[in-house]
Amino acid sequence: MVPGQLVRVWTDVGERKPVPLLAKVIEKDDSIVTIRYLSEDEGVWRYEEDVYEIDSDSIAEKLNTTLETDVGFKPTDDGGFIKVDSDDDYVPESEDESSGDDEDDEEEDFEEEFEESDDDEESLDEYQDE
Repeated sequence: MVPGQLVRVWTDVGERKPVPLLAKVIEKDDSIVTIRYLSEDEGVWRYEEDVYEIDSDSIAEKLNTTLETDVGFKPTDDGGFIKVDSDDDYVPESEDESSGDDEDDEEEDFEEEFEESDDDEESLDEYQDE
């Protein structure tokens, strides 16, 4: 881990089980990692002022980036971040656009295979009669 690297840290937030929260590595010294959590306040995410020293075993995931934009955040003008939904640019295909040809092709392929298997059975009967 390097300073600035983003990680997910197992954190007790009062739920039944700890949850992985996003944090930035400030410093690493042997098995102790100093982090700063990224927290949300009224839709804007910011790094907390407080830093925390955690054991490296508390790290749930080491993200291979130092950029918040790589993990779904967009920077704001005031130094915060807004979480961007990864599906914002997704446009679902309407039923009119989908042709359904794939299903028809699969059905035809199955019928052809079935007909071929009938021919194989006749060949087997002829072979057994000899």
